[in-house]
Amino acid sequence: MPSRAPKQNGETRSASVGLRIKPSLKAALERLARAEERTLNFYVERILEAHVEAQVGAKRKKGRRR
Repeated sequence: MPSRAPKQNGETRSASVGLRIKPSLKAALERLARAEERTLNFYVERILEAHVEAQVGAKRKKGRRR
């Protein structure tokens, strides 16, 4: 039986996204991840989550101004 990725906030981490980035960006992300003793995948996932949360929060604030 294949192992599953650990659950985070009740969600199984099994969705994957393939993307192409500049080698220099990948190298920078790897250095940052290594500095925090994290995997590249974990580090990029955290960055994306923070960005989405910031965007959702900004849209909520904007909607309250009316």
